[in-house]
Amino acid sequence: MIDKVNKAILILYNVCGVSLVVLAAAGMTPPVGWLPRPLIILGIIPFILLLIAHLTRYMMKRNSKTAK
Repeated sequence: MIDKVNKAILILYNVCGVSLVVLAAAGMTPPVGWLPRPLIILGIIPFILLLIAHLTRYMMKRNSKTAK
């Protein structure tokens, strides 16, 4: 199960990178620095999922050490 979480973390790192590129490109269009709220929310979702995946992996590793 930890392998699946590691694979999800790897995919989420790539999605976060793409999200940052899209948000940066959208932020350069006129008016500069302004992003619509739905775009900001869509950009935040991968980062929240990445945090959840890291916490899940941490909890799984901690529980596997205490089970031994």
